[in-house]
Amino acid sequence: MRINSKLSEAIITSSPASPVAKPSAAKATDATSVLGAAKQALQAGPEIDMAKVQEIRNALLRGEINFDADKVAGLMQKYHGGLA
Repeated sequence: MRINSKLSEAIITSSPASPVAKPSAAKATDATSVLGAAKQALQAGPEIDMAKVQEIRNALLRGEINFDADKVAGLMQKYHGGLA
């Protein structure tokens, strides 16, 4: 097999793409404070609202909520890059 020397030289000697700009310290600090506040809000509440879970479970059992498993599966595949 023969390698085109001009092509390989171009690939080896080509300069890399321009560097990605780093976020400023002010933007990073703003993001950190927003995330910190969100984290505190999440920690303040219960991890799972079991009363709400039971309410939804009972509504499903009574037939008050329609659940289409095929539709949910299709949406999950679409969201994660599937062919659905």
